[in-house]
Amino acid sequence: MAFHAGFEEELRMGVKLWGLEPELVAAVQARVPGAQVIEDECSIEPADVVVHDPRRSDPTRWDTMLACRDVWRILVDRAPARYVQLSTMHLLDRYDPGWMITERFAPLPGDDPALLIAHLAELTSREITRARPIEACVLRLGDLVDHEPGWDELHLDDAAAAIATATSVTLVDEPVQAAALARGDDHGPLGTRWRVLHITNGSGRYPVATAGDEPFSYAPQHPCSERRPRPRPTMIDTHWPQPVSRALPEDDAVVLYGAGGALGGPASEALAQRSRVVQCDALDPAEWTTVRQEGSGVPTAIRLPAPHEQRVCDVRDPEQVLAASEGATSIVSMGVVRHDPVLAWEVNLAGLLHIIDAARARGIRRLVTCGPALSLRQHPIGYHEDRWVPGDAPPRPGDHLYSLTQFLAQEALRVLAEEWDISACIVLFTGFSVPDDPDASEFLRRSEFQVNWHDGARAVAAAVAVEELPSSAPTVEVRARGPHGWRPQCGAERLLGWRAEADMSPMWWHPDASGGDTVSS
Repeated sequence: MAFHAGFEEELRMGVKLWGLEPELVAAVQARVPGAQVIEDECSIEPADVVVHDPRRSDPTRWDTMLACRDVWRILVDRAPARYVQLSTMHLLDRYDPGWMITERFAPLPGDDPALLIAHLAELTSREITRARPIEACVLRLGDLVDHEPGWDELHLDDAAAAIATATSVTLVDEPVQAAALARGDDHGPLGTRWRVLHITNGSGRYPVATAGDEPFSYAPQHPCSERRPRPRPTMIDTHWPQPVSRALPEDDAVVLYGAGGALGGPASEALAQRSRVVQCDALDPAEWTTVRQEGSGVPTAIRLPAPHEQRVCDVRDPEQVLAASEGATSIVSMGVVRHDPVLAWEVNLAGLLHIIDAARARGIRRLVTCGPALSLRQHPIGYHEDRWVPGDAPPRPGDHLYSLTQFLAQEALRVLAEEWDISACIVLFTGFSVPDDPDASEFLRRSEFQVNWHDGARAVAAAVAVEELPSSAPTVEVRARGPHGWRPQCGAERLLGWRAEADMSPMWWHPDASGGDTVSS
């Protein structure tokens, strides 16, 4: 193992343990003298190494949000030197046991709340460490036992040994990385500041793979003696998303969460052309028509007349969400919180989880959720400086609170929609503007990714009405065409048959451009 001078001693003096089982705490403290048990993030210092298990016993949907928020608080609010996150090998149980399953296999959490927590917590640390210089190591463990381990179990001593190694060994090991590159191994899991390692008994359900490589060099001292038949798989099932269809019923009723927001007004009008709309918001309907930004062009919400209706509903309350969805055949979710470090988690992540649960309980098969485009963070996190980035490129929220909470909610929607046969659509926007608004900010005028408010609302209605989608929860970017030559056709045009109607060209006219149809030299 490669260490900086005095590195091991320095790190071990500040090891903090949060959320570990008592038996595991004792085993870790036997190997890491001075490791301290903590109850929250408040005692974490910048030089500390944190070992954190975000999983919960008897988890609920609310626990999913709490677990991810705890990871945020550790990495963003406290910024330790190193973060060791405990996770579970059960994220891979749905694969055929005939495969040699390594860290290169994607997690398959399904709808098990405990596995969804583990999956989203892993993604939280991954995205934050794209933007923060914190070494993070995720250790997926088998079920912990203090006796000879069975098929998918792991001895406490082996788990503690792996945790002790993770608190001290640096995975960004330049000599080892250089040697790997020299032998042509340029895609190994060691060498970056966020990695997943499988910590197993070595001879049961899962083999030891990358964790056994230098510099981690994990070797279980308590192998599994149990043997089970492991037939060769008959075919490769790569779990690619499959197309889904849903015919729009003649008497469609849409429950619209977030109807009191800026997009809620034009979205309500667009939906009402085809469906009965149940407008829901945490605000009292009497407050919806308040002008928020005088002269900005931002629309105000409206109250649709009967047979449409309005209801007060706080998406943080699963009972209110379920009650508001009664009688609906489609759901649109567009309520968001951007900056509040508490409400952003409770509304964006937990709120959408409650809405997904309500869709399943009511048998609703079309769910549309709205959010920000997640591929446009600046280099090195996102693709803002790249051309020809498709709208369904892998999201890159980084450590941005609004983007991260939306990303986690959208990932949960993808997982659960596929599991529950829900036909969902994730509609993403970058900016809204009124092209001939003289008060439009210079930022909006310089941006290449804009759409008119009413055109954006039409895209939401198109997502409700479209019959077939390419997967259970595809991502669809909505933007008007511009002269920049920066992005290919947006997904809303391709998948929803939508196209912007408003002329956005005034957003980008040169101040000296004449009113003629041609430009003379």
